[in-house]
Amino acid sequence: MKLFVFDVDGTLVGISQRLRKKTIEALNSILDNGDAIAIASGRNFSGIKKYLEKLHDGKKFLIVANGAALYDYEGNNIYSLCVDDKVLFDIRNSLSYLINEKKASIYCYVENDLGYFEYTRWIINEKVANRISTRNLNKNPLTINDKIFKIMIASGKEVSAQIHLEEDIINNNHVVRSNAFFIEIVNKNADKSYGVSKLMEYLGIDKSDVYTFGDAGNDYLMIKNFNGIAMGNATDEIKKVAKYTTKSVLENGVAYTINNIVKYQKS
Repeated sequence: MKLFVFDVDGTLVGISQRLRKKTIEALNSILDNGDAIAIASGRNFSGIKKYLEKLHDGKKFLIVANGAALYDYEGNNIYSLCVDDKVLFDIRNSLSYLINEKKASIYCYVENDLGYFEYTRWIINEKVANRISTRNLNKNPLTINDKIFKIMIASGKEVSAQIHLEEDIINNNHVVRSNAFFIEIVNKNADKSYGVSKLMEYLGIDKSDVYTFGDAGNDYLMIKNFNGIAMGNATDEIKKVAKYTTKSVLENGVAYTINNIVKYQKS
């Protein structure tokens, strides 16, 4: 069995956020052959599943919140790595001036829900894009049983570039600047690569049979540690550690690679 793992934005989909026909056909050929597909993203469960729903039945998995948790398609949790809620409040306190000036929004994934204190445009965007349920943490505070998968700091490019988190937060958590607008904080052991490793173990397959596709900073380790394929639109950092650089997402790079480079063949 082979395992193919895909990032979403800039890899499976472009600005349209839609899977192209050629991409769907290529992914279905993998599933029809009995091999496995996983989508590894900073998104939550429902934000990833909406893409897997467009594919044939088969071995489909979700690595959510940049490796904070792993699920099968039915929603069974295979592992979870959480962030202490103290980290959330420490970040809010240190960046309170940006919150008060409405220059930044700080929120979190509480498992498959979006927890927030201020209802901003960033919350609305997440709600619409990822089909995620929202939870007002002022009215429904976090409890000891809640699992925080990820903390997000969302802001404009100029503001984001000037945000510097406290040293203890950086040292005790995994902090990733996923793009010019978002800083993401997950458990210090969480990474897409960790999720791929755990899924590889779960499926009982060899590292040589794992192919990973990505384009940005939060894809770095899974591209470096496996048979990594960088998209043509990937950052130079990603391309340097990839085994191969394919065409861009706008040129159907995923489908091209599956059909021509990996030389995926039905048995």
